[in-house]
Formats: sequence, structure tokens, C-alpha cells
Amino acid sequence: PYANYVSADIDLRHYIKVTDESVLALRSIFGFGIPLLNSWSIPFEKSYFLGGANSMRGWRMRTLGPGSYQSDNNFERTGDIKMELNAEMRFPIWSYFKGAFFADAGNVWLMRENLTVPNGNFQTNRFYKEIAFDAGAGIRLDFDFFIVRFDGAFKLYDPEKNELERWRIKELSFKDFVLNFAIGYPF
Repeated sequence: PYANYVSADIDLRHYIKVTDESVLALRSIFGFGIPLLNSWSIPFEKSYFLGGANSMRGWRMRTLGPGSYQSDNNFERTGDIKMELNAEMRFPIWSYFKGAFFADAGNVWLMRENLTVPNGNFQTNRFYKEIAFDAGAGIRLDFDFFIVRFDGAFKLYDPEKNELERWRIKELSFKDFVLNFAIGYPF
């Protein structure tokens, strides 16, 4: 047996020069995978995930979604549909040190309803309520030939919470702070 599926990804990026050394970087990513014939879902290694140093930086890697699924189990959360939007203001600080302020929005969803993952499937009447938001800042060591990056972020809107508790701005604490380390820019 082998997997049958079709997938497509759209990755749009735009960079706006604000000053000689400052840039507003924008990115939007949309992707979907449709299982076909003998497959109920797309293969795990082709599934979409969010969280970590290069996507939704307020979440640890692969811990966001799908949809508004609620669980204490926080590993390997994947989906068949992905939507992500990022904005990042990059600016110089001093010498090799650069800084950034950023905001991210997005989520992943399942194509089909799965009883073991309630509210994880894409529904047109609720998907917009399940788009997560985070914001943060970063320090970068820019050596021209490579960049060492430290980004820290907070979850601002968490779709995993009950609808009245999703906005997290009033209750932010240091325990909710996620620090990411990476080499290179996220986009």
C-alpha cells in the first residue's frame, strides 16, 4: 500500500525597505493536501505543522492546532490545510547586532472530520475564530555569511482555549514566553 494525495503550496513574500538598513518583511503561506483513493489522510511527513523558530514563534514546534482541538497531548499536531501570515520589522542595533519586532497569525486544520481530534477539521463557519496570534521580539547576530537568531514571543490568541478565554493579553506571564534559537532568517 502507498499513499495517494495531491498537495499545493503558495508562499508569498514581500520586503519593504523602510530606511537604508531597516526592512519590513511580510510573508503569507497557504497549503493544502487532499488524500485520494486508498488514503484517509496525507502522509505524516507531508503534513503541515506550525510552531517553532520559523513559523508561529509563540508556540513550540508542532504544538499549534489542528483547528481548536483541545488536549494535554502537545506533540506532533499536524493537519492537511495550513494558513500562516507573518510580519517582521528588522532594524540595526549596533555593529553585528540586529533587532526585530514581529507578529504571526495562522493555524492548521484537517481536511476531514476525525472523531479522535474534535474541532480539528476545517469548517467555513468557524475557521476564522481558530486563527492563532502571537507577537514578540528578537535579537540577531548578523555576520553577513550567516545569522544567529534568538526570538521570543507570547501567545496573544490561543484557539485551543474556550472561546471566552482565547485572548491571552491580560494574563501574560513569563512562563508563557517561548524562546526560539535558529540559524538564518525565518523568511
